[in-house]
Amino acid sequence: MATIPFRKPKKPTNPPARGTLLRTACVGVDKIGHYADGEGREYINVIAYNSIECGYVAPVPIDRTETHEKQSKSWFNELTTNVNELFGDVHEGKGPSEESAVQDELRWGWGGENVELVDRGHKITAIKTNELVNRINISTFRTNSSDQELVIVESGDKIDVAFYNTVTNLLEGARNSRNEVDPALTSLSTLTTVVSSVTDWNNQLENAILLNFGNYEDARHFFNAGGDIRLAFSIANGNGVGYSTWGGIFLDQGTLKFNVKSLNSLNQRGISQERGFAELTLNEELLYTSPTGGGSGYGGYGGYGGYGGYGGYGGYGGYGGYGGYGGYASSRLKVYGNISAGSLRIRTLLDHAGLGTDVKGTITMTVSVSHPSTVIENGVTLSLPTPTGSVLVPWQEI
Repeated sequence: MATIPFRKPKKPTNPPARGTLLRTACVGVDKIGHYADGEGREYINVIAYNSIECGYVAPVPIDRTETHEKQSKSWFNELTTNVNELFGDVHEGKGPSEESAVQDELRWGWGGENVELVDRGHKITAIKTNELVNRINISTFRTNSSDQELVIVESGDKIDVAFYNTVTNLLEGARNSRNEVDPALTSLSTLTTVVSSVTDWNNQLENAILLNFGNYEDARHFFNAGGDIRLAFSIANGNGVGYSTWGGIFLDQGTLKFNVKSLNSLNQRGISQERGFAELTLNEELLYTSPTGGGSGYGGYGGYGGYGGYGGYGGYGGYGGYGGYGGYASSRLKVYGNISAGSLRIRTLLDHAGLGTDVKGTITMTVSVSHPSTVIENGVTLSLPTPTGSVLVPWQEI
């Protein structure tokens, strides 16, 4: 691959004042803020631990009159419903939706087999209880939310409030990490690559791919359980200003990761709209904008990218206009997404129209999947679908 020349980024002349909130994000169930340091960089502070906005679910208080009171069917059925919401699915058929409350519900459910509730007149048996025990053990294991493992209940064992407290606390930990998976329980593989046959262009280049999980619900389960799609870009076998510009953009933004909550750069660069799979509808929407790659003297500043990227850090205020600072021309990569016939459609646009210089080189987009491993516990299995990738529109100049 040819070596790409880069210019040293220029320090921004008017960065935001120190302490200016640039954007917020979630780390687990904690809400964090990215703040300007007054010199063009940023630092991170925690805004709130156990934030409801980040998916924290407080335990539902239960009226327990005695320490060893016999477990009632109402308690058992409440526990069963909470297990089913996480491990199975109690929100099927509600999406895709534009309503934020429904979108939050769509983030629940890994698609495992639900446990039936106990009907009036039926006993809570060891077999029935172990259906929950096995699912809770799988849930805490795969989310890495606890090292504790529940012991299988034997016939004749007493199911009391102490037992209920233990299983409830373990389940709560897993529910608070419902969209996460232990990285050790994932595998990364390539789904498809899209190589451009257009090797000389100067306006805009786009492609579109389709990721088929079988149906919308299977796709939702995949993302809810911590699965994600990754996009990586490269340019090779070229030369010139346009070649360097896009090489810089691809290097700066790094690999893009799309999950249930958002599409973000693993380098934490560019502008995410904080829209993930749960927010997608049938209508195409912008998901991510790369750092800028600029022309003339602005080129180095554009490579800083970022600072141009500050503009949209979440579109956090009118600062989004910074992308057009002073009328300077710049180039950006943009990613759009929507649901199409139950599948995930992703369109990528390379916008070079502002510069208009020739881009000479072969551009490749590599689409990979981070797939959660199948987990089995005493005959209970959680297995997530593997998507197939197809090219709807090859790279073409528009």
